Amino acid sequence: MSKIDEIREKISFLKFWLGVCVALIISIGSWLFNNYQNINFLFILACISIGFLCYGIYMLTSKILKYIKQLKEL
Repeated sequence: MSKIDEIREKISFLKFWLGVCVALIISIGSWLFNNYQNINFLFILACISIGFLCYGIYMLTSKILKYIKQLKEL
């Protein structure tokens, strides 16, 4: 496998996980919107998990951009 193909596979793998994170944020956000009246442990845990998922999206995006820059150099 050439270096370009390897980097493309890494990018596609990271894009898959980026989509998973976005889907999780949307689903947790809709659950929070529907259950905002019941503030309990699950509500607080959901808010914290959205924060971690947003950080994960930031990290995945930065890695994808790094690999795209590597592709430009090849």
